[in-house]
Amino acid sequence: MVAVFNKELLSWYLITLKLKETVEAGIPKQPEQQEQNQTSAPQVDDNDDQSRPSNSEWIITIREKLEEASQEEQSNPWAKLCIYRVPRWLREGDDKAYVPQIVSIGPYHRHRRRLREMERHKWRSLHQILRRTGHDIRLYLDSVRELEDRARSCYEDSSSFGSISSNDFVECMVLDGSFVLELFRGATTSDGFKSLGYSRNDPVFATRGLMHSIQRDMIMLENQIPLFVLDRLIALQPPPRTIRPRLHPRPPLLRPPHAHRRAPPQERSQPPRIPETNLRSSLRPRRRPPLPRRLSA
Repeated sequence: MVAVFNKELLSWYLITLKLKETVEAGIPKQPEQQEQNQTSAPQVDDNDDQSRPSNSEWIITIREKLEEASQEEQSNPWAKLCIYRVPRWLREGDDKAYVPQIVSIGPYHRHRRRLREMERHKWRSLHQILRRTGHDIRLYLDSVRELEDRARSCYEDSSSFGSISSNDFVECMVLDGSFVLELFRGATTSDGFKSLGYSRNDPVFATRGLMHSIQRDMIMLENQIPLFVLDRLIALQPPPRTIRPRLHPRPPLLRPPHAHRRAPPQERSQPPRIPETNLRSSLRPRRRPPLPRRLSA
């Protein structure tokens, strides 16, 4: 009886589940459930499609970039570089070791305010050159303008001074080049800067004062001008007859760094060695020659 009762109960339970599924299938879904299903479905934004360029525009942009790279490769701007920039990662924390502190030579640091104090001394040097030679300033400007494109290509980061006009760049080359030549002339003449027309107590053009600080700035990597610009300027300036070249000693400005080092022991000059036999013979007392005997009468 227990088994039969359980079978009947199980059959009634199955019939009830079947009726429930049939009833739920005929009832429509509620609007809340429909909204949930809609929110769960992925949405496509029309603005994203509009912001993305089409395949044709994308390919055109890539081709334009490749054309620019091809033109830059053909021009080969790196072949003419000779005055480079110090990398930023190298100068971080030690900026004074690579940035001039007194005078700027060339266009890299021409805009710094603390270096403008030396600009008036540069104009003084150019004035002295024109006074000694009797030349007109147009001669120097026109001659250096012929080298402008070549001089610009020598600098690595031309974008940093790309805003400098043609006149300002030529002025920079003439002014800084004349200043450098005056320093070398004063250091290589017998009478120094005095023979060039400068006072003995000049704050810049003298063997004392700021000369050592200026020398330090002149050897910096970013503080240079092309050598062919100096060659053109010095070719326009005949040396005065009153200037005599200084032979000895060589001035500190042009003295090589190894000149202050002592020569190795084998290269030092030693006095000539006297042979031992000659030394002994030279120290022996010399005998007087015997006196002549008197002749008998």
